[in-house]
Amino acid sequence: MTTDPPEGLALPPPDPPRWPKVVGGLLALVVIGALIAVWALAPRRVLPEERLAPEVLTRVQRATVGVEARDAGTQGSGYVAAQDLIVTNAHVIAGGRDLWITFDSGTSSARTLKGTFVREGRPGEPDDLALIRVPTGQAPVLPLADLAQVPIGSILVSFGYPLGWDLSLDARGPEISVHGGRLTALRRLDGRVGWVESDLLVEIGNSGGPVVDETGAVVGLVTVIAGPNLRTALCASADQIRHFAPELSGSQP
Repeated sequence: MTTDPPEGLALPPPDPPRWPKVVGGLLALVVIGALIAVWALAPRRVLPEERLAPEVLTRVQRATVGVEARDAGTQGSGYVAAQDLIVTNAHVIAGGRDLWITFDSGTSSARTLKGTFVREGRPGEPDDLALIRVPTGQAPVLPLADLAQVPIGSILVSFGYPLGWDLSLDARGPEISVHGGRLTALRRLDGRVGWVESDLLVEIGNSGGPVVDETGAVVGLVTVIAGPNLRTALCASADQIRHFAPELSGSQP
């Protein structure tokens, strides 16, 4: 015998089957797992600066120095080009002669030594170069690259101190900044490369810092930021450095 429900009282609908929800949840998990697997297996974009072997990165960092002309009120970057010789830009020292060179800035081994002016070129020109004598100690020497062996599109890496000592957080000085990019053109002058053009991201303070290839050889020095968007970095070339200072180690290609 059945009992009819009271008039006006609706019975609850039967529970829907649960299997569609279970299947849907499993499918969602499968899709998420597949996306994670694809992301994990996809080749990661390698930044240009990551292409340098660790020993090359360390060597160039140790060879990069801070340069300060205290009487001119200017500062920038430079590198160890030969035993007891530093190369930087002429516009970094700006005619100053009270020159101070900082090695291993940002580390516990940081030291600043008095340098002696040797010669300088013309600021703003491809020979915007200066040579300074200072005891370099055990700092590694960077050779000059043979630009005939560095094709357009090659990876370049710049080392230096963007914004100079303003980024220093303590008495040890700022750590060296590293930026990667590519060689975009070689601009020739009088039968040799004048400017090495690149898309390196550089700032004031990077001037004079070495720009190297993947082997750690110096392709040029950061010198001028050009273009309406300031995204073209012109570097005084290795050819110009050879011509300016033939006494440097590795001056011959």
